[in-house]
Amino acid sequence: MGWQAIDVDTDEDLRAAYTDHVPVVFTDGELHGYWFVDADKLKQALDGRQPRPMEDGWRPSRHPD
Repeated sequence: MGWQAIDVDTDEDLRAAYTDHVPVVFTDGELHGYWFVDADKLKQALDGRQPRPMEDGWRPSRHPD
């Protein structure tokens, strides 16, 4: 299973969208949650799923409203 850490402070658009929501967690490209990580919910989201490959340079496309 792969994962990628992205520092929102390194990109102006990401900083504008997510700086008040850190940490932001995506699973398979979909917003999973923000502000805190619920370990049980994250484990449930990851268990038994075939992970989709992440493209190089992947960036979130949705603001966590």
